[in-house]
Amino acid sequence: MALPITITDAGRAEIINAQNTGTGPVTITEIGFGTGQYTPLKTRTALQAQVKRVGSIAGQAVAADTIHVMALDESSSSYNVGEFGLFSDKGTLIAVYSQPAASGWIIQKAGPSTLLLATDIILESLNATSLTFGDISFINPPATTTVQGVVELATPEETQAGTDAARVVTPAGLKSLTATTTRAGLVQLNDSLSSLSTSQALTAAQGKKLQDEKQPKDQTLTALAGLVTAANQLIYATGADAFATTNLTAFARTLLDDVDAATALATLGAAPLNSPTLTGEPKAPTPLPSDSDTSIATTAFVRAAMAAFGVGAQGASFLATPSTIGGADTTTDWNSITSPGWWRKVLGTANPNNPGGGTAHWYCLVLEYGGTGNCTQVAFPYGTNAGAGTVKWRSCYNGAWSVWNELWHSSNLTKQFSAADLTSDSLARVDTVRRRLGAPGNLYTERVILLHPLYQSTLLRQFLVDGKITATRGYTNAGNVLHSVEVTSQAAYNSHDTMVYGLDGTGGVTWEVVSCTYGGVKYAALKMPYQASAFGGGIFFEGQVLGDDSNCLAIIDYFSYNTGVVNSEINNSIAPLSARNNFQVGGKSVFHTGNVPAFIQTLLDDADAATARATLGANNASNLNAGGVSIDLLPGAVRNQTQGSTIQDPNSATDPVILTNHANSPSASLYWHITTTFYSTISATGNRGQVAVSYNAGATQVYARNCFNSSWTPWVRCDAGGVSVPKNTASLGASGWSRDGDTGLIMQWGNNAVSASGTLITLPMTFPNAFVHLGATQNLAAGEFDEVTAVKVGTSQMRIYSTNAGGSVDWLAIGY
Repeated sequence: MALPITITDAGRAEIINAQNTGTGPVTITEIGFGTGQYTPLKTRTALQAQVKRVGSIAGQAVAADTIHVMALDESSSSYNVGEFGLFSDKGTLIAVYSQPAASGWIIQKAGPSTLLLATDIILESLNATSLTFGDISFINPPATTTVQGVVELATPEETQAGTDAARVVTPAGLKSLTATTTRAGLVQLNDSLSSLSTSQALTAAQGKKLQDEKQPKDQTLTALAGLVTAANQLIYATGADAFATTNLTAFARTLLDDVDAATALATLGAAPLNSPTLTGEPKAPTPLPSDSDTSIATTAFVRAAMAAFGVGAQGASFLATPSTIGGADTTTDWNSITSPGWWRKVLGTANPNNPGGGTAHWYCLVLEYGGTGNCTQVAFPYGTNAGAGTVKWRSCYNGAWSVWNELWHSSNLTKQFSAADLTSDSLARVDTVRRRLGAPGNLYTERVILLHPLYQSTLLRQFLVDGKITATRGYTNAGNVLHSVEVTSQAAYNSHDTMVYGLDGTGGVTWEVVSCTYGGVKYAALKMPYQASAFGGGIFFEGQVLGDDSNCLAIIDYFSYNTGVVNSEINNSIAPLSARNNFQVGGKSVFHTGNVPAFIQTLLDDADAATARATLGANNASNLNAGGVSIDLLPGAVRNQTQGSTIQDPNSATDPVILTNHANSPSASLYWHITTTFYSTISATGNRGQVAVSYNAGATQVYARNCFNSSWTPWVRCDAGGVSVPKNTASLGASGWSRDGDTGLIMQWGNNAVSASGTLITLPMTFPNAFVHLGATQNLAAGEFDEVTAVKVGTSQMRIYSTNAGGSVDWLAIGY
């Protein structure tokens, strides 16, 4: 196939110029190969990524606008060809061809191979005779009806197909072109009427004989004679003198001789429409799941209905195998039971991965998701074996099984309270109850809420009340005030602990922890605020209760300010009960008057530092000069102490700060403030570190060192040698610059539109010393490539050229 090559603007100009000046056709002397893959533009003057130039190129015009080109490379080079171009003897790129990467390489050359590229090229709007080639010694153009050249011989198969206009038929191919019922060709004649050949033709003489001896034409016989009959076929009329055949099997012939319908049904093995008796596995159409008519419910319909309830799945194995129905199964691994439905054998205690439970036996129900193997198993106990009161479940996801989980129910939960209704005594969760403790009564009544018995003389079982009591003080039309009391109280053996934290609402009304006797039993109780019965919204408890005392959380009135004593037993025995006054936030104790000693309380109310020092009996040490005061003397320190002797050896200093010009300081020519930090204990021989700051130098100097295992490191200067290092600076934006404060290196960047003749661009800032590097690249879409040249102009400008006139260029300049 001829390639649509692109004639470059430069190539077209050279060809036209040669024609106008009469210098003859342009001579193609080289072909260039490259790896670029793109859609060429006429403005190209070079290959995008050239890897090879070859001078062995030949060509010949084979049509007015087509040339046949051959290129030869016998070198040991290896490369891929994604583009090639034809170059004239003047070095001009006359024409270029490339194809996108999606179309693959035009040709690939390995090192040991010879590249021979032969192709026809269509010259767009140019006469092929305007080009000549330097080396035509090996040109082999394809042969046509007007051009001598190379031609391929046709195979017998291509000869028989008869569709190729480019290949030449050989005698052998012509001999194979025999006539058949589907194609024309050579045929052998046969001059007899007795031949059975299907490949020979009857002679004209034998044809005349048939014409002379034929039977006179009859319409019916002619129609019958035209039929092709065979065994087990029946001839029947389709119209006047028109016939056809149809199959007539041996079974059909036995049906045709039946004398009545009953005999025919017996022959067919069919049942009557009215109340038939069916055997085997008869099939019927499956109704829609939504049908509710008299359609037959097929097994598929039933399975789909069961799957809607999570039992089995349509198309899945509902029962493992018929042999598993009934009896016991002691070997199957529970992990292998994943088909939806019931495993209809009882599974024993030895089956791998069983739910456990001692001697328990189990039934297994499997609920599966979408045939993926992800499922849930539910294990139901069998009979009255140990563990019969337990139901367990687990799930499998992506082959990983969860642990067995036990379902809670009335047989494995310890009942704490009976729920009177869903509102007042309902079960909030397994270990939590919400209970309405009482309703409002007389406004002027003292009441208690009994918590649990206290130790008297008989050791106690464990009792626990842990929860929150809430109540709203006031009525609907009065000022409602919320009371909320957190209480944790327990008693066991011969001791008790009670902790109460409350939101009492208004001042003056509090909840108190008390003890009292009721029904001959000593109780821990909560004394409700006065006017307790004014809690018109009711009193509620939410939490957990442990123990079997029937009076737990009972509300008892014991005194009325209108009528006097209501319950003398409580009224005569009620007394404060010590409580744990420990309030914590985030696990840390919060200090309050109940757990802060009296002395600390006197310190906490001091108005200023002077008063606090007086409370503590301490001196004012806010301005200590530690250099003149040892650690053990700090409690008695006073102001304005010096830093000690100015000749102290820093190697043996035990004061945190000294002033010295000792030889072991950074320099004996200066005085130094030397600060020492000690590890573990203050010692002249321990591990420690020192920082020295100059006292009388013209510019501040800072040194540091450390002592480890009695060995001092050298003093190291830490102030950058007294040199102030400037900071980094920058001007950021689409065009901008950045300067390194340490090295002085400057980087500048930007984006500008440039022309083919060059555009002069001024840098954002002038390089103070030198302009050392410049780089630029065309800002193009993917797959486009243009040439860009950038030239430095002094230390403040540059000139950039681009073959893509009007395009934009990204540039980067470096200097100092």
